[in-house]
Amino acid sequence: MRCTMGTSTARLTVLPSRTVNLTGPPMANISDHKSMVNLAPFGLCRSLGYPATASATAANHGHLTPMPCAHNTPIPWMGGKMDYLIKGQPALLKSCKCQCMWGGTISLVTDGQVSEGTQYVQKKGKTDYTFGDFEFGDAESVQPNTDTQSSETTILKKATPVDVSKTTVWVQSLSQEQKSAVKDVMKLIPGETDVNKLVKVAKMVLDCPKSFSFEDKMAAVKNNVELEKRLNIQKGNKMSIAQADKQNANPNYTYEYISAPDGDLYYYEGKVYLESDLPENARAIKDSLTRCKRNPDYKREYTVNCATCSAAYALRLMGFDVKAKGNVAGSLNNDVSYHPFDMWNNADGTKAKPIRTEKWMKDNNIESMTIEDYKKYFDETCAEEGVYTIALRWNGGGGHATILQRDKDGKLYYIEPQVYNSGKTQDGRRSIDDLLISSDGNLKLVAQPSGEEGILRVDDKLLNPDYASLFD
Repeated sequence: MRCTMGTSTARLTVLPSRTVNLTGPPMANISDHKSMVNLAPFGLCRSLGYPATASATAANHGHLTPMPCAHNTPIPWMGGKMDYLIKGQPALLKSCKCQCMWGGTISLVTDGQVSEGTQYVQKKGKTDYTFGDFEFGDAESVQPNTDTQSSETTILKKATPVDVSKTTVWVQSLSQEQKSAVKDVMKLIPGETDVNKLVKVAKMVLDCPKSFSFEDKMAAVKNNVELEKRLNIQKGNKMSIAQADKQNANPNYTYEYISAPDGDLYYYEGKVYLESDLPENARAIKDSLTRCKRNPDYKREYTVNCATCSAAYALRLMGFDVKAKGNVAGSLNNDVSYHPFDMWNNADGTKAKPIRTEKWMKDNNIESMTIEDYKKYFDETCAEEGVYTIALRWNGGGGHATILQRDKDGKLYYIEPQVYNSGKTQDGRRSIDDLLISSDGNLKLVAQPSGEEGILRVDDKLLNPDYASLFD
């Protein structure tokens, strides 16, 4: 395809749902006009009717400054073959035109009906194929046609049309050096066709933080591929907070005690007592206390694995369907409970370093933390949208690792992957006050942190694959 306002040609994508074939590839109809689904970008747009180009031109003192194409084509192709319908719509002809709302007119350069190759994988020679403008040297990796249908059905079993469209856009933005780097990364991915490998790389790249450089993104893809091997699972789509949390990161958690009308234990002020051990003032109201018994399914190792749960939650957000293992003596899970930040690396391979609570106090001339001090510490340390692991100590003894998350709405939330509390939240997001303030209004955390507490942003970090054994 060609656009009168574009700087390069682009390909028309026909979705596999089309079942009418002429010489292999499915035939298009006039409804195949959707931006970024059927129509790939045309390089840079030179139309001043395009807001991005108009703004850039104005900023450049009136000198035409074309910007990357993001066409707007709500109107179907004009000039279809009215007496030949495909899926109820006139067939698309080489003479058809499609009007972009920004001022360009799109036309077809070729009809795409060739005897070999496909809409997505176009044969160039005996051994070379292209995907968009991304060349493959080994044609044997592409499934050949075995009947009258196009081979794209086989190739796109895992690479959906939407994936292909996004990948085409991404490939067109790469330099030759970057394309070479992508090919090297693709060699790390076992099996599948080259097309599926490329789509997989593109999806992982598009999942990367916007702050990542191209080199960072390639490092992230390599790390993801290695994690897939170690975990023996495939990275899927990013999960929502509810999908990543709601006990999904730690499904084997159980409460030590469960309510039972005939139980031999009593709940009183947050503690469990035998009848003979009840405090004097509790015995007078014994009949009104909740009775309970020890849970026969209780497994302590899943109640002391908070560091693993926090990492599992972060990986689930990234698309890895993992679950935290229990913390037993001598295990790696036990080791990370004392060093929850050690499993995270920067994209360049260096060890990620948290912002230590003690150092923040020193920098802010604070000798003893209050509730308001902790809120300020959280706000400053977690200022950017992202996911943060926090290591802390409780005022009554013991430590904990959990999650703080700055959402798109700008608010900072407390997420507890170890144990989901439906009474506190419906989708995982909890108030920071739940983490900081006890029922009597006092600070739940220690006022004098030691050197181990801290906060580390992890959604822009890479989990060291050597820690993959933490998860099921």
